[in-house]
Amino acid sequence: MLFCSWGIPRKLIRKFTNLYLTGSNGIFTGFSTEFVSPAWDLEEEKVKVLVESQTNNDIIQAKKGFSMPEPKEEHRDRMALNCEEVFLYIDIKNGGRVVVLETKNLPLVGEVGLGADLVRLDGSAMYSPGFSCDSAYQVTYIVRGSGRVQVVGVDGHRILKMILKAGNLFIVPRFIVVSKIVNPEGMEWFSIINTLNCTVILNWFNEESEKESRLLVETLRSKLLIAKVYQLKVGLLDADIYGPSILTMMKLSGKTKVSEEKDAPIVWRGPMIMSALQKMTGGVAWGNLDILVVDMCPGTGDAQLTISQRPQLTDSLSNFSDLLTSALIVSTLQDIALIDARRGAYMFCKVEVPIRISSDLHKHLC
Repeated sequence: MLFCSWGIPRKLIRKFTNLYLTGSNGIFTGFSTEFVSPAWDLEEEKVKVLVESQTNNDIIQAKKGFSMPEPKEEHRDRMALNCEEVFLYIDIKNGGRVVVLETKNLPLVGEVGLGADLVRLDGSAMYSPGFSCDSAYQVTYIVRGSGRVQVVGVDGHRILKMILKAGNLFIVPRFIVVSKIVNPEGMEWFSIINTLNCTVILNWFNEESEKESRLLVETLRSKLLIAKVYQLKVGLLDADIYGPSILTMMKLSGKTKVSEEKDAPIVWRGPMIMSALQKMTGGVAWGNLDILVVDMCPGTGDAQLTISQRPQLTDSLSNFSDLLTSALIVSTLQDIALIDARRGAYMFCKVEVPIRISSDLHKHLC
């Protein structure tokens, strides 16, 4: 004798109605006896008889001639992802590896509205200060290993400093900057971000690969500020008239307009610099940009003053009230480099340009 009750009301799902059975022979048919036995507090043999006595777990009423689709093996590719075999989003020797779950490698992400990443850092590696620019929250679970974490708020003040161990879980709000230094045994964590294709701005450093990972400051600028990581419409302007390097950093090529000779020096006085910058900003059809990144050389010369003090240069940039809304100063720790960095910071303060982030690279970079 089989007792059934309708525990779930009739509900229209797409083109047909599902009526689910409740009770001992409903949802439990999907579990193995290893799971059902302790749930019912019965021996596995008895559970097997009870579960297998009812082969159907729902009643479906369909129109005449309608045939139910059969599941296919290829459908699994859209619902599961092997993180051991998938393409590595980041792979740094003696540093770490990152697997990003996004709509490209796991279409199911697009349906659930969440993104995720799996990060594995080798011993003594560092996950340098970074943030998810397009997510409201990031939930991180430490799978194995240990290390230290520091969290800095939008005002530049440290709000958290603690030791991370396996089993720890913490939540990071939007635009909060996080950095981790891993202990010698390494560390692995899994993060869920409430956006589809999560993008994290980060850089990797490692003590053991110091000689292999020496980065120029302008390489760091490129890695931090390129349009793709923001998923916004971003313009990139190389305002270093005397030594432009963005084309090299971005591996771009094209016909030059200033000089046909690749290594020819630019011998210009102040007024010519100001005129050139005015043409590159107000005379270029930038379109409807969200962000305009202006790369400038260090110092307090004509180029820096022109960019920061002349909002009328933005006539063609309808989205901006000022050309320079914030400054990012990147410097190494050498005293000679810090001289220009400090002077640049003081200059921006005098012309009332806020310094959003001041980033001094640690000793492993030159």
